[in-house]
Amino acid sequence: MIYYFLLAFFLPLFVHVFAYPPVSHLIMRRGLCRLNFAGKSTPTAGGLVLLVTINLSIIALLGFFYWLGFILIGLRSVVMIFIGSLAVALWGFQDDRSTDKSPKGLRGHLQVLWKEQRFTSGLLKAWGIGGTSLIVSMGLSSDFWEMLVHAGLLALSANMMNLFDLRPGRAIKVFWMFSMAVMLATPLVYNTVAWILYLPALSATIWFFVPEMQRTIMLGDTGANYLGFLLGVLFITGPSFFAKMVILILLIILHAGAEFFSISKVIGRYPLLHLFDKWGAR
Repeated sequence: MIYYFLLAFFLPLFVHVFAYPPVSHLIMRRGLCRLNFAGKSTPTAGGLVLLVTINLSIIALLGFFYWLGFILIGLRSVVMIFIGSLAVALWGFQDDRSTDKSPKGLRGHLQVLWKEQRFTSGLLKAWGIGGTSLIVSMGLSSDFWEMLVHAGLLALSANMMNLFDLRPGRAIKVFWMFSMAVMLATPLVYNTVAWILYLPALSATIWFFVPEMQRTIMLGDTGANYLGFLLGVLFITGPSFFAKMVILILLIILHAGAEFFSISKVIGRYPLLHLFDKWGAR
C-alpha cells in the first residue's frame, strides 16, 4: 500500500498543475467574482478546481490498481460517492452564480420564503444538498436509522464548511483538522474507503491552499460544500454508530449556535484559535 500512499499524494499535484489554469480562467471569463471579507473582488467557485483534481485523481488511482488486480473499494460505493459529491458541488455552484446574496443563515432564507413567497438560491441549495445526502445515504447504509444518521451527517457536514468559509483558508484548515481526527481514530485496516478519499483530498487542498491564502481565488460554496460532503463521507464510513450520533449532535449544536453567534467573532476571542485562523496568511 506504500505505492498507493505515494501516488495518492503526488498525483493530485500533477493534476492540479494542469487543471488550475483552465478552470480558473473559465471562472474569470464567466465573471464569477465576489467581494471577499476585505472588500476586494475575487474569483469564486474555486472549488471546481478541487472537484476536477480530486475526482480525476481518485478515478485514475482506482483504475490503476484495478488494472493491477486490486479492488480497493466496491463499485456501488464509488458511484454513490462520486455522483453525490458532484451533485453537492453543483448545488454550491448554482449558489455561487446567484446574485441573491442578502439573506444569511437558515432563518434569513426562511424569512424570505415566508415574506416574499420565493426560494432563495441558498434555500434551494439546502434542499438540493439535503435530498442528495438522503439518496447517497440509502446506498451506504444497512438500516433505516443508520440511513437517517448518515443523511444528517452528510448534509450538515456539507453546510458546516459554509459556516467556516468566511476567511481565506479557514474552511480548508477545518477540513484538515476534522478529517485528520477521523483518520487517526480509524486505522487503514478498518477504513480503506475513507483513506482512499482522504489522501487525494488532502493533497489537492494543500496545493489549493496557497492561491486561496494569497487571495487570488476563493473556494466559494462550490468548494466549501464539496469538501464538507467529503468530510461527511469520512464521518459515515469510519466511526462507530455511537460516535456518528455524537458527531451529528455536535453538528446540530454548531448550526444552531451559528444562527445567533458569529463564528469569526468567537474565533477572534481566543488567541490560539485566532493564531490558527491567521496561519498561512501573507
